[in-house]
Amino acid sequence: MRYDTKIYFVKTGAQNYDPATGNYTAAAPVKTLIYGDVNDTQAEMLQIIYGQIVQGSYTVRILGSYTDPYDYIEIGGKRYNVDYFRRFRRYEAFYVREAQ
Repeated sequence: MRYDTKIYFVKTGAQNYDPATGNYTAAAPVKTLIYGDVNDTQAEMLQIIYGQIVQGSYTVRILGSYTDPYDYIEIGGKRYNVDYFRRFRRYEAFYVREAQ
């Protein structure tokens, strides 16, 4: 496996109320870069996780583990939601689907 794809774990910024304008302002999201291995998810695993074949789903593996809170993963400028993840001895696997 090659861990050569840039994967960003993104935590969205908090929204603060500005009483002067009456609007909410959002802080910039915090992105953490980790290199990982990205592959298409196998049909058998798609059946287990979703109960059907789903387009735009990938298996993402990273060495070690990522324990910081995050809201979504960004790969190649696209946003992905994590539907399922597994922790193994040396790596973590995330099963992600493209966000709508």
